[in-house]
Amino acid sequence: MESNILQSKKNKGLLSKLPPPANKKTGWPWTVETPLPEYDPDHVYPKISIITPSYNQGEFIEQTIRSVLLQNYPNLEYIILDGGSTDQTIEILKKYTPWISWISEKDEGQADAINKGLLKCTGQVFNWINSDDWYEPGALKRIGEVFGVPDIQIYAGRERMVSEAGKELSIHPGTPLGKDIQETLIYSQINQPATFVRMALLQQTAFLRKDLLYLFDAEWWLRLVMLAGRDAVYKDKLIIDNFRLHEDSKTMNYGLEFYREKRILLYALYFYFYKKTEANFTLNLSEEEKKLAKRIQESWKSLPSTTFNKKYVNVFYEEAFFHAFVHYDYDLCRALISKNPKLLLSSRRWVKKIIVLFPRGIVKFLRKTWNKIIYNK
Repeated sequence: MESNILQSKKNKGLLSKLPPPANKKTGWPWTVETPLPEYDPDHVYPKISIITPSYNQGEFIEQTIRSVLLQNYPNLEYIILDGGSTDQTIEILKKYTPWISWISEKDEGQADAINKGLLKCTGQVFNWINSDDWYEPGALKRIGEVFGVPDIQIYAGRERMVSEAGKELSIHPGTPLGKDIQETLIYSQINQPATFVRMALLQQTAFLRKDLLYLFDAEWWLRLVMLAGRDAVYKDKLIIDNFRLHEDSKTMNYGLEFYREKRILLYALYFYFYKKTEANFTLNLSEEEKKLAKRIQESWKSLPSTTFNKKYVNVFYEEAFFHAFVHYDYDLCRALISKNPKLLLSSRRWVKKIIVLFPRGIVKFLRKTWNKIIYNK
């Protein structure tokens, strides 16, 4: 009987030690934890460093913190970089001080906060999670198992898109991989919260760019892929995180800014690999945006070169057209078609992507938008 009691205490995780849940909340990650016995005692789990950049997200950050800590991961480093919050964030951070490292000071934005955190990280595997999102139970256990394979440099899982109240909206397949490295680079998209990176690889890529406010993670992803290659990515079907969409989130409020930076990245990629003149590929960028694209190109020169086959010119156009289409940029759609009429023949690729984004009313959306592009009405 005594040995059973000792074993029970040994198997208890952090749940019994953390502050009680706020407002009597229940379920994960309030009254539920990843059980310690699920971890294999014979497996050597790599040290995982997690960063949370935060600013005035007191409404959500406690759920984020608990979803990290209640993984009960045996080799965890958790650092929170707060930008000087004036809401209840600091009170919450103080409550969890025994289990986290944190500082609160003004920064130059999200990328700057993450860069500061990287200087403090000592783990073998890295990721960050924003202060309005949260991990699924068992997520870090899965990460620790996968990175036991030396050849895997990057892990890419799936994520659940949720409403402000936490209701499921959709399941996202995660960071998209093309058939090869060229196609993967053209997609230039990372579902960052579910994508973990080996620290040794990350240390070769330098810091996140502070001159990109919305797609600094996508540019960082491009450098990771250029260095590691597509085959170093382990693509998993497990849902790793919950990505919250709410009225104050970047994703909900700054769609046009994301679109602007997407065009900058595509422009930089195209001219970096094809060295063509602007007459061959237009994305309607301002002179200032072209200068930023040029600076990004220059920063890639130290990375391993990737040869682009001419067949991928069409994929560049398709990717640019898709983003112009879903952002109602009819002028750019028409300009791309005039430069590359083959877009009209390769519609299956980008229409399929649009259906994922607009599962309801797709026919009406396509007809309305297509009439605007072709007939300008």
